[in-house]
Amino acid sequence: MDYHSTHKSNEFSEYWFTSWCGDRIIKCWSTQKDFLTEEIFSISTKSRLLFMDYCRNSTTFLTSGDKIDVWVDDRSVPTNSLKWGCDSINCSKFNPIETNIIASTCSDNSIILYDLRDSTPMKKMVMDMASNSLCWNPMDPSSLTIANEDYNLYTFDIRNFKKARNVHKDHVSSENTGLILDSTICICPHLKSISAKCFIKNSTNPVLISSNIAKNSSRPKLLHIPDVIYSILNSAVFFKIYKTNLTINVLFLKRQQISFYGIFPITIIKLIDLDYSPTGTEFVSASYDKSLRIFNSNKGHSRDVYTTKRMQRVMCCKWTLDNKFILSGSDETNVRLWKSGASDKMGTLMYREKMHLNYCNSLKNKYKHHPQIKRIANHRHLPKDIYSERKQLRECHDAAEKRFKNKQMNSGKRKIAKVSERKKSIQNVLN
Repeated sequence: MDYHSTHKSNEFSEYWFTSWCGDRIIKCWSTQKDFLTEEIFSISTKSRLLFMDYCRNSTTFLTSGDKIDVWVDDRSVPTNSLKWGCDSINCSKFNPIETNIIASTCSDNSIILYDLRDSTPMKKMVMDMASNSLCWNPMDPSSLTIANEDYNLYTFDIRNFKKARNVHKDHVSSENTGLILDSTICICPHLKSISAKCFIKNSTNPVLISSNIAKNSSRPKLLHIPDVIYSILNSAVFFKIYKTNLTINVLFLKRQQISFYGIFPITIIKLIDLDYSPTGTEFVSASYDKSLRIFNSNKGHSRDVYTTKRMQRVMCCKWTLDNKFILSGSDETNVRLWKSGASDKMGTLMYREKMHLNYCNSLKNKYKHHPQIKRIANHRHLPKDIYSERKQLRECHDAAEKRFKNKQMNSGKRKIAKVSERKKSIQNVLN
């Protein structure tokens, strides 16, 4: 399905916006009432388009897909083309303060920084998993936050990519019903955990699944298949199973070799979008777990979470420029408007009422570490699947900490260095 992304430019006396589509054509439209249906100009590009962003207070804009193209006004050719060894660029954005700097997320799990004043890219950081979106802090030109597929958000200082400034947790994986094949696909019983990539014919987006396998289990070791497995009936599928860098097994499956074991929940991990507040102190994130979360930019856990029974996977989110509302778009084709502060009172406040609210907020902040106040302030009603998944993640984290402490106690003179959470997901940094 073709889709459009629009932005406004404040450079001209008249407002205008650009749209892009799957047909690789960029069109510019006027917002004046008399010219709504007439395009100002159109540009035909040679590469596919996945994202578009405008430079603040300028008519310069960029498009990303196979590469990053930088366009100025209505020129038919890009003024700059940027690429550094990746097949697909999912998201790229201008720095709102240092407008010559561009950050991009790529399909090879990398984050790349470009400077339009230089002919070569600035930096490249490779992470364990892919990143779907990024956002610059509008008040700090060196602060960059990315949404990763390990359901965490990472805030980096672009001057030092070797360590994250902060790791923002609380999102969980989403579960979809899918099919699991029988013992025709078996994993070696001595493996404790595996990760698999599933490539389906005519699919450009492989799905990464993680599956934990218990040792000495009497049940067949089964591989979890994504929810698009129905297309296996009409096409061949290639599976490659990995344990660290060692390739263990390669299986080619045809239709006649397949027999189904049953229907089970399958974990799909995705953080889709994020956006900063105009003040730069908070940001909102959208996830496949059907929730929106609001984070303080300097804290590791969310201060609030928004869910509804009807809302499905949240695909995009935006923070309004008056800092009062949040917009979200979800899978069931609804756009929702949320208050940035769930308990904020709307409308004009009288002077005494405003002073009373400020006094109450100062009291909450003063006694926020008191056990009873903390319990009430942090309590949130969550859906059962999110609550149980968070509980399981805490148990896994506590168990890993306990195992590490046991290893340290029994390692003798050999010291085991602990890898920081802020460094754990970073594989390599190239300058």
